[in-house]
Amino acid sequence: MANLPARYAVTDCTLGKVRIQAGDAIVMGVAAANNDPRVRTDDDTFEASNRSHLSFGVGPHACPARRPGRLVVKIAVESLMERLDLRLADPEVTWAPSPWSRYPAVLPVRFTPERQSARTPVRA
Repeated sequence: MANLPARYAVTDCTLGKVRIQAGDAIVMGVAAANNDPRVRTDDDTFEASNRSHLSFGVGPHACPARRPGRLVVKIAVESLMERLDLRLADPEVTWAPSPWSRYPAVLPVRFTPERQSARTPVRA
């Protein structure tokens, strides 16, 4: 989810430099959480963080298999894209209308199936 459902301020307050009045709707956008470019790089191998993650609860909790999991997915997706010659059929992506999530309404792709090679039978 990119944004959480709205909450409403029960009293007047200041958040950072913004004045919030009682009754104002506040929508927390968590899509940017854990994506500080000063901490995160394009390559997780060279990440300079404490591995804490917002979605695992309060405080510095971390998924113990995040790096191996991402590596497995990265290799699987890259292999699939290479083997199938996977590409977008239409470069104009239409996003689904949602205030909470960001995802493509449709994602049409084209691919070239891998040809079966003639295999030499194994003789015992």
